[in-house]
Amino acid sequence: MLKNILGEFRVIKKWFDLRFKGYLYDEGWFDSIKRRKSIGRGAAPKIWMTYPFLDFFEERLGSEMSIFEYGCGNSTLYLESRVGRVFSVEHDKIWYESIKKKVTAKTELLFRSIEPQIDYVQCIKDVVELFDIVIVDGRYRNNCVEFSISFLKDEGVLILDDAERAEYQYARDYLKSKGFRKIEFRGIAPGIIYKKSTCVFYRNNNCLGI
Repeated sequence: MLKNILGEFRVIKKWFDLRFKGYLYDEGWFDSIKRRKSIGRGAAPKIWMTYPFLDFFEERLGSEMSIFEYGCGNSTLYLESRVGRVFSVEHDKIWYESIKKKVTAKTELLFRSIEPQIDYVQCIKDVVELFDIVIVDGRYRNNCVEFSISFLKDEGVLILDDAERAEYQYARDYLKSKGFRKIEFRGIAPGIIYKKSTCVFYRNNNCLGI
């Protein structure tokens, strides 16, 4: 009995020590749990996607890039500090107003209701430009994927979060039918401990150098 108790104590101590060193500490995971936000160390905004994806993604972003995202938040703040222009659509008015107070002139937030669905899904056409990257991490993801690829540059890529979900099988199959290949990044993300998937869909000569 004593041996088992000591063993459990050692496990608890090691877990406690992780708060001050190691991978989760370096990524700011404990801060994200505590504050219930997608942040890194020092409360820096993070995209709420897998850490393996973020490691891959960050070093490939550039100030000349333009990005459109379905669903705004800390991801919007993260992106605007790394690329030239960010356009983001949001359906929640209160959340939209909250993020709008934090963004700079590099970002344009678009408020669109999800009823009717078409207003939200097709709002990307209102920007009147093509994008290096489209991020689908909001509502109606299958429909957003299908509609938005027409607004990618030839070298553009599409990023689908939570791509492991069965409900997004249509989006995965649709992109494959249109000639996109994919890289899947599985792992944990800020604020969560379960494994999820972030997928990058790309073609030849893409802007991320894949």
